[in-house]
Amino acid sequence: MRKRLFVFAVTLSLLLSGVMVGRGMEKEGIERKNLNNFDIGDHVTISAFTVHPTEIEVGETVTISATIINHELFVDLVLSIYDNDGNFLHTIRRYELDPYEQRSIEENHTFQDIGSFIITIGGEEKTVSVEEDIDEDGSFLSRYCCIPLLLVTSITLIILVIVILKKKKEPQDDHHHPVQQHIRSRQRAEKPPPPFKNIKNCPDCGQRIRFIDEYDSWYCDTCQEYK
Repeated sequence: MRKRLFVFAVTLSLLLSGVMVGRGMEKEGIERKNLNNFDIGDHVTISAFTVHPTEIEVGETVTISATIINHELFVDLVLSIYDNDGNFLHTIRRYELDPYEQRSIEENHTFQDIGSFIITIGGEEKTVSVEEDIDEDGSFLSRYCCIPLLLVTSITLIILVIVILKKKKEPQDDHHHPVQQHIRSRQRAEKPPPPFKNIKNCPDCGQRIRFIDEYDSWYCDTCQEYK
């Protein structure tokens, strides 16, 4: 009787050990697949994957966000950056997800090189274009120092307009204007003095006489002769 109980206990121990070893090997196999670039395309869903902005200058930062929905596996996801030729550059962050875990991620990354770069996670890709910082090529002055110059120019133009409008509104004294004085002097010089200084009527018939510029003489219409 004791011998049978001993055999039963040994058999049960071996069965339990086999089950535990099998489970350990199964778990080890899942983790090994995840670590060896296991194809997770059918096991993980990436949604709302955005990169903003996608056009920046050197030294600026982009914001990367996404929602990861994991299914039945233990998964390692890597947020990575590649160049435009597909060469790996570096890893931004690695994420370890448990089965059926859903996680929202948001990362910031600053680019220090010029070019076109690919940000990828779980098979999803976004392209970022990085241009030269215009402040580094000496055009800083053209960007910022032109603002005071524009302000000074605008203020000067406004003052000139105000002065011109004020000049137009001021009444001008034509009597003392040099041009007007010259015209009046010329008119006085060209106007012939009347031969009869204090007489406006004909000395013969007493009727009014008129001055004829063409003949430079006074003419009486009644007498029909020059005086």
